[in-house]
Amino acid sequence: MKIDKNLLILRGEMLDSINEFFKKRGFLKIETPSIYLCEESNPHIESIKAEIRYQNRDITATLITSPEIYMKRFLSECPCNIYQICKFFRNNEFDSIHNPEFTGLEFYEVGRDYKSTMNTTEEMIKYIVEKHNLHVKNKAGRIIDFSMKFQRVSIIELLSNYGVVLSSLEDRDELVSKLRNRISISESDNYDDIFFKFFLTYIEPELGKDSPVFLYDYPPSMASMAKISIKNGIRVSERYELYFNGVEICNGFTELTDPEEQAERLKRDLAIKGKDKIDRVFVESIRRLPECSGNAIGLDRLFMVLLNLQNIKDLILFPLDEEINLYKV
Repeated sequence: MKIDKNLLILRGEMLDSINEFFKKRGFLKIETPSIYLCEESNPHIESIKAEIRYQNRDITATLITSPEIYMKRFLSECPCNIYQICKFFRNNEFDSIHNPEFTGLEFYEVGRDYKSTMNTTEEMIKYIVEKHNLHVKNKAGRIIDFSMKFQRVSIIELLSNYGVVLSSLEDRDELVSKLRNRISISESDNYDDIFFKFFLTYIEPELGKDSPVFLYDYPPSMASMAKISIKNGIRVSERYELYFNGVEICNGFTELTDPEEQAERLKRDLAIKGKDKIDRVFVESIRRLPECSGNAIGLDRLFMVLLNLQNIKDLILFPLDEEINLYKV
């Protein structure tokens, strides 16, 4: 692999700036385990297995796909604003914006909702850009003015901009009627399948092509661990993602604090993966979780777009696919 020492120095300095940003705001920096004793529940994420030997017993564990579970368990015992920079692990992810092992940031604000962590995320990115005098370009090659506020667009508004006007984000029949002439839809496709067929084909490549944009208020079926609320008569999940030059940078929520609802969602998601053992320790901790909002940010991706690069491999030492080819395994 080709190593650019100057690029690695800058990457390290940008990481220092993130620590500086959160320290100035009074966040506690924590470290939680990389080994998790339950199955990742998200049906769209595949975890990496780990075999643990304990007192002559073999225990199958996984590497964390994010530190979310442990950080929420921490908050349930010690409610305060926290952040962590660590490695995330996700199986079968290889391309210009994916590596099975990558560096991420996750932070939580107690007593706040997703609008607050959206603002904090924007402030942090602007802090990095200003601190390092970065000249970030959009897809057209123009320098982005970071003095301007990031755009914020709800999913219902975004879809209407593409001619898909909906009265609900849960009615499959309504969605089919609006999209049947624009994408192929099969009887087995659920709401999310249909949504993403359209979203990934027509919308995502264009997102943030001029400047960063937050998408928020996703369909309830995509809530994951986010709170569900009603906005303008429509049920939505209080969830957001930041897009920049067509690349998803982060995924944030107003966190769900209802343990019964959390248990039901875990059961439903694990059933899709053919699993049925939910994390009872985590669910019990939700009973003590304070109202809060969190966000997970892929730092390799963020740095890639801020440095006008096209591949996260430029910022990762020994990317796994290259190692597999090198070792011929």
